[in-house]
Amino acid sequence: VGLIGLGPFYLQEYRPGSVIEVRRFDQYYMTDENGNQLPYLDGIDFYITPDQSGMDTAFRTGRLDATARGGGFQLTPEREEAILSSFSPGEVTIVEMGQSSFIPLAFNSIRESPVKDVRVRRAIHLWLDREELIQVTFGGFAKRVGMFDPDTLWATPGLMDTPGWSTETKAADREQAKALLAEAGYPDGFDLEYMCRRLWVHMCEPVAGQLEALGISVDLQLVDDATRASRILEGSFDMQHGGATVALPSQYYSTIASVSTNAAAGPKHDDPKVDEFFVRLAAAATIEERVEIAREMEVYFAVENVYSAPLYTENTHTVIRDYVKGMQVPVDNYRRNLDFATVWLDK
Repeated sequence: VGLIGLGPFYLQEYRPGSVIEVRRFDQYYMTDENGNQLPYLDGIDFYITPDQSGMDTAFRTGRLDATARGGGFQLTPEREEAILSSFSPGEVTIVEMGQSSFIPLAFNSIRESPVKDVRVRRAIHLWLDREELIQVTFGGFAKRVGMFDPDTLWATPGLMDTPGWSTETKAADREQAKALLAEAGYPDGFDLEYMCRRLWVHMCEPVAGQLEALGISVDLQLVDDATRASRILEGSFDMQHGGATVALPSQYYSTIASVSTNAAAGPKHDDPKVDEFFVRLAAAATIEERVEIAREMEVYFAVENVYSAPLYTENTHTVIRDYVKGMQVPVDNYRRNLDFATVWLDK
């Protein structure tokens, strides 16, 4: 590709399906607090493992010094326990990293399909049992969210106790979901295309199973990343398993703005009021104003119109050997601090 960069490592070799080898860039511009040239390591080999069990085995046998971060490879409680049982105390460390990746079902509300009707989108939102999805998919290593982490100031207070998210009202929510489908003209359900990134099949299959129980015949379409990106741009899907990595409300523009202003956004709608929220956020002079706008946007987008149905955010658990030092733990998302410039091996 001929990319030019100034990072701590350069790409030496990529062998598809095998390994990505990066090596130390001697002219890297950064030093540590004592003036020592970074990075410390001579290089890193990223072995490509297509499945979780292969990665876990490679870590236990010593081929890997750390397990991967990323959708589909984060540790579950069962896998974490199995790995820890293979080592003596002090040999490995579990690292828990924050997440700001919010996973929703993103609807195409401008294409002719049942989900064009807000009653259908609201029915799906009410029907989904997010807590069950979290247990089945992540073994509990996740939590329910709206557009924002409920533990942050941006989130609408009490939203997790409202219909759709609440664990206490699920039976009543599901009765209302059936009534909404009947009111929309689908008492016996309907057919629905569900596009899913191939790496996320472990997340999409449980969702499809729950929707089948509502009477929706789900055509689960597993696609590679290039196909998914192309179809999102084209709007050639009914519903897709989305994802937004954001720390601030204004960053949501890249993922939820209208098709008139952002064709790459995951949910498809042409609602100018959604775009207006971002204009207001940019003009807001205080944190208090931005919080008020963010909460208003969350209710309008995810509750009143259900352009997306927010599901959960993962808790990222990885394991590293104790001789791996200087690994920076990201504050807000496992994708941050990935240059490994300060990592060194105490062995």
